[in-house]
Amino acid sequence: MKQLTQTQRLPAEVGEKLGPFYVYMLIDPHDKKPFYIGKGKGNRLLSHQKEIDKFLMKDKRKEKEKIKRIRAIQARAKNNRILVDVLRHGIESGREALRIEASVIQAMEGITELTNIVKSFDESKGRASLSELLTRYKAPGLKTKIPAILIIQTDWNDKPEALEPGYMRTGYGWKKGISKQELYDAIRGWWRISRKKVLDRKIKYAVSVRNGITRELFEIENWFNRSQDRRWCFSGKQISSGPIWDAFIGKRGYALTGKRVPQKRGDRAPFKYWPLSK
Repeated sequence: MKQLTQTQRLPAEVGEKLGPFYVYMLIDPHDKKPFYIGKGKGNRLLSHQKEIDKFLMKDKRKEKEKIKRIRAIQARAKNNRILVDVLRHGIESGREALRIEASVIQAMEGITELTNIVKSFDESKGRASLSELLTRYKAPGLKTKIPAILIIQTDWNDKPEALEPGYMRTGYGWKKGISKQELYDAIRGWWRISRKKVLDRKIKYAVSVRNGITRELFEIENWFNRSQDRRWCFSGKQISSGPIWDAFIGKRGYALTGKRVPQKRGDRAPFKYWPLSK
């Protein structure tokens, strides 16, 4: 466990042995708990003081959680130094370093509170329960012809946002343990949909999709828009059983549910009109 001396540079022969890339963690010297996982090359693991100096010259309200944590540690006592552990070195590519970094971050989930802003890389291949992987890889294809709008849920963004006047959602996207209310609010808006397509296709349902698998079904009761950017939001109710639910979600063995949505490589559209256009 190496003490982080911010003014120090790695000896050239050490940097050469650590490279081309490495993955490291910063550790609070008080409780010995890691608070940041990073990847880098060269002197990256000793460069965080430079980040602090840059933020001190800017608006502190935009300060990263990592910087706040380092400054708090330094404020506890004079000459307090952050501890550094190199978790893996001699990594041949930056992409492989990203995968290892992401795996460590996900492994730390629920064990310690990290200050990383980006929590995952290639998330679809990351940490998941066995039941989730069974759902993901055994799901039958979505075959129904019932019109719907499929909402693709990416990683959770913890950003409060107004929906109806006077009502705020806590964030949007998908996260482990997401509540029914959070999920409903997350997929409702705000979308650059074509109101004409919704009407022409007689779309009455919205479907939550995560990692290519349908998750939840909602009946759309009303649409309303945001005049400043012409985005749309819906209100409605969740459907948890019945023939429409069976068509989009459906029960399968081992209490698993979900249907696989066809995906094109590189497609990052936030929503799709179902059935898909040929």
